[in-house]
Amino acid sequence: MKVLIVDDEPLARRGLSQALAVFDNIEVIGSASDGDQALSMIRSLIPDLVFLDIDMPGKTGIEVAAALGRNHAAEVVFVTAFDNYGEEAFSVEATDYLLKPINLERLRQAISRADRRKAERMAIPARHALPNYLTQRSFGLPNGQDLPESEIIWIEAAKDYALIHTRIRSHIVRATMSQLSERLGTLVVRVHRSALVAVQWVQGWKNYRKGASSLLLKDGTQVQVGPTYLHSTREALHGIQGEAW
Repeated sequence: MKVLIVDDEPLARRGLSQALAVFDNIEVIGSASDGDQALSMIRSLIPDLVFLDIDMPGKTGIEVAAALGRNHAAEVVFVTAFDNYGEEAFSVEATDYLLKPINLERLRQAISRADRRKAERMAIPARHALPNYLTQRSFGLPNGQDLPESEIIWIEAAKDYALIHTRIRSHIVRATMSQLSERLGTLVVRVHRSALVAVQWVQGWKNYRKGASSLLLKDGTQVQVGPTYLHSTREALHGIQGEAW
């Protein structure tokens, strides 16, 4: 995938470029330091994926994404501290949102999600598929769309917001982990103070030294299990998805 990095801080651009170097399927084709330069480079270089800082001089990352529109070829991953931009981010469709400082595992997830999303956007939709509202329960999103609950893989706390991760993108909502856990019921299990995991997406366990554990999900994501949630997680997954890998 051809990648463009957009951030007004040179150290941030360099750090993300170095982090991306470990991924064999990533080619960083350029970097931009402000929104206007980013728009020009996106339109001329046509990257597959843009890592877009939100807080920049001139056009913000949200304004850049809005200017590109929904039908642009580039997938957008926002990179942000989520201090002031959560509400505005609701209105702009993005593949994922990464919190600074960037975690390498979350970076891998964002790349995989962008890759799947791009592939599925290019695929021909099934002609005879039933509308989601006829086949399954849905979760109402801030943009007015309905997300089928079966598409939710895991949910990540992000300060005052939560990121609902699916195979092809992440959705930002203003809600607590407790509120989402109550809303989704037995579909999810609380595995960490900042994470909920959909039971049907759990593939196995991985145990580390000193009692640390994580879950492997069917899309390749690993989610840490907090020590205080270890017993309840094992109870919830007992007899369903408990094998090691």
